[in-house]
Amino acid sequence: YLLTNKTRLAKIADMIKDISKTGNTLVVFDRIACGKMLVDLIDGATFISGTNKSKERVAEYERINNEHNAIVLASSGIVSTGINIPRIFNLVIIEPGKSYIKVLQTVGRGVRKAADKDHVEVWDLTSSMKYSKRHLTKRKAFYKLKEFPHKVTKIQL
Repeated sequence: YLLTNKTRLAKIADMIKDISKTGNTLVVFDRIACGKMLVDLIDGATFISGTNKSKERVAEYERINNEHNAIVLASSGIVSTGINIPRIFNLVIIEPGKSYIKVLQTVGRGVRKAADKDHVEVWDLTSSMKYSKRHLTKRKAFYKLKEFPHKVTKIQL
């Protein structure tokens, strides 16, 4: 539900469009259906998943490094390890769960250094539903442990 609700994803898509005005944006999620729905809501966004061949994904990563305000929607499985996209200025993770390793690897996608970049903004989007709240509590503990500055902002859908 949290990754396929049309009303919720439309709101998230609007947020992503606004966020991307400050630089290249990587959006990470677990469900392919979520990416397919978001790419239909965000003009100019690119969706990559395990169905894309490795060469296609690498070409997309290289393209992003030469663009401004690009939006790439990617399943967590393909961006969790082994990619290098230094010019990611914004990282949006949608309902990332509670796995310490997975969360740190995902955040790691945004902390790559680039000549024109001195920080990355990470947007950890979650709901106020029972398990989402529990998982967020664990992620906030990870962020605190790693000394990642963070704040919580509540929005209404």
